[in-house]
Amino acid sequence: MVALAALSAVVSAVASVALIAFAYRRNRRNHVRTELARQCFSGQPQAVVHLTTWGLSVTDVRRVAGQHGYAEAQAPTPAVLVFHLAQGSQGAAPSAPGVPGVGGGPPHTPTIGPREQRRLSQRLAHKEFAWVDIADSGGTPADIAALAHQYGAQILRTYGDRAQPVLLLGKRPIHSVRDIAAGSRGLRSWTTHWLSGGVMLGAAILFGVVSTAAQDGLGSLTWPVVGLCALVILAGLAINIVPPLRDTTTRMNRLIREFDGRVQLTIIAQHYRFSVYTYLDVAAELGYQEANSMRDWLTSSRWHRSWLKFVRR
Repeated sequence: MVALAALSAVVSAVASVALIAFAYRRNRRNHVRTELARQCFSGQPQAVVHLTTWGLSVTDVRRVAGQHGYAEAQAPTPAVLVFHLAQGSQGAAPSAPGVPGVGGGPPHTPTIGPREQRRLSQRLAHKEFAWVDIADSGGTPADIAALAHQYGAQILRTYGDRAQPVLLLGKRPIHSVRDIAAGSRGLRSWTTHWLSGGVMLGAAILFGVVSTAAQDGLGSLTWPVVGLCALVILAGLAINIVPPLRDTTTRMNRLIREFDGRVQLTIIAQHYRFSVYTYLDVAAELGYQEANSMRDWLTSSRWHRSWLKFVRR
């Protein structure tokens, strides 16, 4: 029993650290990509990107450049990428798919990631609607539209910033996005947030009580309770960390369900992992406006609000 409890504690601790590290790396990568776009691809005629400075892959850099209307030029060394603003572009995403350009050719348009393409194709083959986040899938709105067209779907909604919007694909028109989110399930983000904190606080209190009792002769229960507390803390972390890892369609449908007619509501942004502009656009369509917000304690561009409060108009 003691060995099993000790093993549970160790496994839970390792899993907790791994979950937190994964979430932080993903958050950090999004921040770096957006900072790259802001500093290098914000409309200047030429952009020189040193790969070692940014710590991004060549594919990531080319994706950001293509989404902001830049064409790749001949680079002096493999560690440097050079881009020119495509003629007629002002930094926005190209309106149609292009061909990778070198030396002043047409703007580089990144392809959709293979995994996201398979997932999107499977969903459109069996469902009427799907949400796509350009920041995760890669490509441009034109790439997504071309893929959707193969399944008889088109872009019905565009939320968020121009370069990396969130798109709703559908095979028929809709009156409101509430129509497609009606069947989704899940707790509200605010409820989930406090549930996670309550679970972990309860585990900490239980551990403290048992530690105190162990000094009074109940030492045989210490390790089993330590293992139990570790598992409970892992569960509490998972409550907060798992929702942002779900697919875009699930996250968007849950976000839409937050705007359920209440006079005011609070959204925990980390549970959905969208840019702040996406929240504002969804709220505006559903009859809400922002009342207050708080910045996240992490340095992040896509999670740059830890929570947002909305009121009904």
